[in-house]
Amino acid sequence: MRNILLTLIPTLLAASSAHGGGKCNLDQPLQWVINPMYVDGVSPSAIQGDGSPYVNGQSGVSTVIQVCSGTYDATLLLSSGRTMTFSFASPLATNSNTPAWALSGSTISVGFINVRNMAYVPPGSSRSDEYTFTTRFGSTLSSGNFSMLNPSASAFTSPAPNQAIANAPYDDSLVVVHHCPAGANTGISTACLNLAHETWFVYPDSAPTTVDGSQSGWTFYSRAFTQVGTLLASGQKNTTVSAGEFSMPFYFTISSLE
Repeated sequence: MRNILLTLIPTLLAASSAHGGGKCNLDQPLQWVINPMYVDGVSPSAIQGDGSPYVNGQSGVSTVIQVCSGTYDATLLLSSGRTMTFSFASPLATNSNTPAWALSGSTISVGFINVRNMAYVPPGSSRSDEYTFTTRFGSTLSSGNFSMLNPSASAFTSPAPNQAIANAPYDDSLVVVHHCPAGANTGISTACLNLAHETWFVYPDSAPTTVDGSQSGWTFYSRAFTQVGTLLASGQKNTTVSAGEFSMPFYFTISSLE
């Protein structure tokens, strides 16, 4: 468990520590809306909020772009009665490490999620432009974590910790980020029209991912392998192991408060 937490949430520690010998105040405050439906407007999201936006500084809500740590991750940390839930009702592949609660398709409360490097800007663009890129996703559960660590994410040039473990037997889905500048009145899509604040729309790609069904030790389920993420758990001797892959559609609207 210690290995998993150190992998997922170093940004929380870094952001609360001194930066360059003094306190850093550059982290960008955010508001998150966890939409009840996937981006297609038809499929229910497997990640659900508690019915209200999550605004940085509200009781039980801490959410910023982690500028001070240098990761530029968008993190959402909940406490004091604010909640969100993950549904594990759509297993794709399970193994001997999969916990009973996940095998039963439980819905569980989750207190921390992380859109990795959300402030990434594709070459040739700036944050005054509309653009789309792909990234990674992580979350911390009471036991283990749930991640999407596709190796082809455009916001990264180096492998993620546990990337090889996560992308078996299916590749994890890419996480799509659609960025809209504030105040745009023209753009590629109507989603960006006349937004008061800089906004990012975030969701896992709906394209099927590749699978190696020849791998032993797995139980496979007859579901389309889309919106794929991996449940990671602690193994022996402080190692991390795959505890199964699940379809986890979600759709976040993340806006700057500045």
